[in-house]
Amino acid sequence: MEETMKLVMEELAHSGDVAPITPLLLELDAHRITTTDTLPEEEFLFRMHGVPCFPRKDLSVITGQAKSGKTFFTSLLMAMGCGSQSLRKSGRLPLIREREEPLRVMWLDTEQSQRCTQDILKNRVLPMTDNGGAVDEHMFVFNVRGVSCEERIELLTEGIVTYRPDLVILDGIRDLVRDINDGVKATEVIERLMRLAEEYNCAMVCVLHQNRSADNRGLRGWLGTELMNKAFEVYACEKQRQQRVFTVQQVHTRKYDMEQVLCYTVDDDGLPVVTEQPREQPREAQGKSTGYGNGRDETESLNHDYIVDHGDGPWEWDLRRLFGDAMGSRATWTYNDLMAEVMRLGNIKWKQYYYKLFDKAEERRVVKKMMDRCGRVVIMLVPSSGQPAGVAGRSAGVVGQRAGPAARGPRLAAPCPNVATPLYTCPPLLRGEGYSMRGCCVGLRCSPGTAGGRPPEADVRK
Repeated sequence: MEETMKLVMEELAHSGDVAPITPLLLELDAHRITTTDTLPEEEFLFRMHGVPCFPRKDLSVITGQAKSGKTFFTSLLMAMGCGSQSLRKSGRLPLIREREEPLRVMWLDTEQSQRCTQDILKNRVLPMTDNGGAVDEHMFVFNVRGVSCEERIELLTEGIVTYRPDLVILDGIRDLVRDINDGVKATEVIERLMRLAEEYNCAMVCVLHQNRSADNRGLRGWLGTELMNKAFEVYACEKQRQQRVFTVQQVHTRKYDMEQVLCYTVDDDGLPVVTEQPREQPREAQGKSTGYGNGRDETESLNHDYIVDHGDGPWEWDLRRLFGDAMGSRATWTYNDLMAEVMRLGNIKWKQYYYKLFDKAEERRVVKKMMDRCGRVVIMLVPSSGQPAGVAGRSAGVVGQRAGPAARGPRLAAPCPNVATPLYTCPPLLRGEGYSMRGCCVGLRCSPGTAGGRPPEADVRK
């Protein structure tokens, strides 16, 4: 204490100010970090694909949709913790324990019945270990589904204080709060878990479901948002149902990036066996499906006339050809009509897939949204660089031909959609896209009757 007070006084004297030393100031100074401090090295319990993971004194998260393999992965961690240093029966699973001696593992199950918890312990965790009956010496398993959420957090605290586990599996954290969107309670619970992990030197692994929406695979609720902010790392579990392959992918980390994905199947004895990563549509960091990927799973039914294969595995859509053929000779399409035609040509079955595909086409400037005179959103095809004027049709990717011989306006660098579409104004977003605005109705009021004939003579080329 005297040393701390001396340092504080020196700092205050340096600044030229003299201030009273209060207990609060001393407490703040106790949390100060300097470049000369000697701090303990971070300690990790496991390595996966050679990368350190699941640190002591911190929170880790395992997430995924329902029945995606979250509990199976936590069973792997528990078996790895209290069993042999590596699971020899797993076909060289790229997951090992850092230290040689077994870990003390605590599992708090809030979701399943007591019978299900015991079944997992006896028929899944135990067979994966090599020390037989010694599991109960290193594992402390509690089923608290039948108690209130307020009691669960107290029981968890008491268990950590008493048994001093190295690894804590909290399956799941959602059952520690009544309302998953209660921001105040979520913050209180997560701060308490962080204090427990820090004070008792354990790795706290929290299990929480992902959102159900295909467009948002983030952690569920306000609780999930707070957990994502505070966690050291997040792993997403997924089950590829066609291949019956489970995957575990790191989607967030503060320090060590893990590029490889853990992939395994489950054999007839219920044991994990390492396998190759299935080819699939990739997901973004939050787990969202991009609908535009490098795999082949569930793509065999797609129209491969519009798919460009780059060799063994990677592939992509030929977006200009697909959307160019869908639009044909029409200058603009409504969003829903174009969606129906693209899905028909590409043999795409799911609208969510199309939405991602359209976003990618818009991002790559293959298509562009605009408004017609009725305020409807319509889609036009953006000419490719170096595209000959007026070229349309298969793979051309140009807007299309002008509507009929009556459209006798001055020749355009590329057809302005307003010549074929009765708009009152020409959207500024077309400028700079290779369009000459000569002959369109920019700034001039035209009636629908004149739109199919010769446009007003106006030169507003930019």
